[in-house]
Amino acid sequence: GQKITLTMEGREILRDYYIQLKYIFEEREAVIVKGELISGMGEGQYYITRKGYTHQFEEKLGFHPYPGTLNLLLEREHDLVVREMLDNCPYVKIDEFTDEGRTFGAVKCYPISVNGIPGAIISPLRTHHPKNVIEIVSPVYLRGKLGIKDGDEVSVSVFI
Repeated sequence: GQKITLTMEGREILRDYYIQLKYIFEEREAVIVKGELISGMGEGQYYITRKGYTHQFEEKLGFHPYPGTLNLLLEREHDLVVREMLDNCPYVKIDEFTDEGRTFGAVKCYPISVNGIPGAIISPLRTHHPKNVIEIVSPVYLRGKLGIKDGDEVSVSVFI
């Protein structure tokens, strides 16, 4: 036999292949992701209320989004792997647009539900969030509807 050692870069490459193969060979169904509810920087409301985004959310996701996002911090390995898998899954694309002389970037959307309430994980192509934070849009104010607050664990059904 032989003994090999992998660098961190090698581990990341193998993990990426694992995620791609897992997506190809496993049946796609709802996967549960759990995260800790955290407050964002308040920018979600600004972006979600841009007509270029709102119109596309309505047309492509089938709902008018509540003006803001729900942010979850992912900490479990399973949840981080699912988040990484999303990069290789089909998504709904919200196209970039220009408004008031400013360009707003494209967004990848992944259908989800939270306690039966439809929504989407949004993944802007330009973002300041690390990979272990997901942003969710929904037609309702999820904090109020579900009675949740910062620090609470939230379960999300991701349809991949």
